[in-house]
Amino acid sequence: MKYVLIVDDEEQLLLTMQAGFEPFKDRFEILTARNGKEATVLLASARVNLVVTDLQMPVMGGEELIDRLLRVMELRIPAGLDERYGLLERIPPAERPVVFIGPYEHHSNELPWRE
Repeated sequence: MKYVLIVDDEEQLLLTMQAGFEPFKDRFEILTARNGKEATVLLASARVNLVVTDLQMPVMGGEELIDRLLRVMELRIPAGLDERYGLLERIPPAERPVVFIGPYEHHSNELPWRE
């Protein structure tokens, strides 16, 4: 079973996104959290395949959650090492993380993922 974690503090958006995955319930189990702190607890207990997160939330926002994901999943490769050794090219395409950025995000929110 694959796990999808949806993180949002707005109940209606959380329910709407959860309903969007309803047709795929035979392939995905949906986990929900209302802030980044709740999400980190779920991430520690389940191998999550997809995270959909809001950025502006109480307790711990999406940016801090993303930063923790980058650290925990060891996704951040220093640019200098990649340039010298071509590390990104050595990652098989099926194992590369994929990040989708919504149309309403400010470009500065992309920076952690581009690093």
